[in-house]
Amino acid sequence: MGDTFRVAIIGGGIVGVSTAYHLAERGESDVVVLERAELTSGSTWHAAGNLPHFAGSFNMMKLHRYSKSLYQKLEKRHGDIGMHLTGSLRLAHNRDRLDEFHRVAGMARQIGTDMAVMSVDEIRARWPWMEVHDLFGGLWDGLDGHIDPTSVTNAMAADARAGGVTIRRNAPVLSIERADSGRWVLETPAGTVSAEVIVNAAGFRAPEVAAMVGQAIPISSMEH
Repeated sequence: MGDTFRVAIIGGGIVGVSTAYHLAERGESDVVVLERAELTSGSTWHAAGNLPHFAGSFNMMKLHRYSKSLYQKLEKRHGDIGMHLTGSLRLAHNRDRLDEFHRVAGMARQIGTDMAVMSVDEIRARWPWMEVHDLFGGLWDGLDGHIDPTSVTNAMAADARAGGVTIRRNAPVLSIERADSGRWVLETPAGTVSAEVIVNAAGFRAPEVAAMVGQAIPISSMEH
């Protein structure tokens, strides 16, 4: 194998596959995903898959909203991908936390997402079995939920392939060199891949990939 691509994505978890999916959506199909084992076999397969809107950042909240909309479209195309919108109730045990809920609810309204700051009586009415004597209120998000990370990644992978992206499993990157042309040469057990751009989406192995080009990523893996 001595293939040439514009973009090489290292890592076939949800981040790498999502990158490939969105490149294909924008018409960039000259892309290869290189996964060392099977798709989602790194961190993705055992991720919690939480789907909150709650965030302290306006941009992060917009990203959460976009992701949930994307997953709903994927489910329409591919069937069940393990998405469950159950709703969530966050609890405020002090006044500062309740003030935070009001701020987050205000941000949510700005992007068209409905969150409700609830009084103690409203919480008791929604969940009569809850002990509420020490609460100041709560925040209800009816579209909170969770999803199966492996199923949603495979759905995006199917669409990426349909858009022309190449996905190679069992293709660990062993080394990366810079050619005189300025392109990157990635060595795999099956041969070399040449790329103009590399995306490091290797998750907890990202420091290993970065070290191949003399860079350091200051993260370390820890037992959950």
